[in-house]
Amino acid sequence: MKRFFKGLFFGSIIGYIIGVLTAPEEGKKTRTKIKKEVSKLQKEIKDKELDKKAKEFFGKLTETTKETYLQIQKETINFVNEMRKNDSQTSFDKVKSKITAFINEIKDRYKLSKKQTKKISEEITKKVSATKKANGSK
Repeated sequence: MKRFFKGLFFGSIIGYIIGVLTAPEEGKKTRTKIKKEVSKLQKEIKDKELDKKAKEFFGKLTETTKETYLQIQKETINFVNEMRKNDSQTSFDKVKSKITAFINEIKDRYKLSKKQTKKISEEITKKVSATKKANGSK
């Protein structure tokens, strides 16, 4: 069933592009129209992926859970980037304590469950560990 919808989706895109390209409009107008439609499709795909991740994380999907997921994601990315910049030579134990403090702060602020907190913790630890390995640190 999944393959059917994937085929339907890509078939629609290809059909649309062929239709636009064979339309009796000026080339510049056609290219502009294609760019707008591609941008619109990219936004729709990104929104659907976000909806899926937010639903997976919270177990339900509402505008509030979607916004909360985006905020948590943004804060987590900022935290990891700061860790990469400022703590590249710090011991893993110190980094781990900073991660724990950040996660507890997020957990309290957004009233997250243990399962949700664990997901964030695993993701941060994985990203920070990968950075440490890439930098040759332990």
